[in-house]
Amino acid sequence: MGNGRSGLDDGRLPIHPAGSWVEIEVVILTAAERIDPLPSDTRQVDFVGRSRGLLTAPARIGDHVAVRTLADRIIEGRLRTLAPRHPVDFGEPIPELLAVGRAARERLEGDGR
Repeated sequence: MGNGRSGLDDGRLPIHPAGSWVEIEVVILTAAERIDPLPSDTRQVDFVGRSRGLLTAPARIGDHVAVRTLADRIIEGRLRTLAPRHPVDFGEPIPELLAVGRAARERLEGDGR
């Protein structure tokens, strides 16, 4: 199965474990669904959105995946990036802070607040 390198399978891209913080790309409108008043070069490409969340199952970059967002929504799309940075560059994401945020939310919800 593997080639001796941790997290790799048959020389393909690395497999990222469930629970990894990732960014996915979701096609909102295909090129065929876009409206006429748009410039022709714009109409020829899909309209996509990006969302971030925690992988629900192991996956590789480019795979169709599901993620659980910090708002506890499940969204499906194509895995684009592992550990995405904030666009205004607040630095690398800190996994411990992601876990603390979820734990705090669960604690508050458990107390009935």
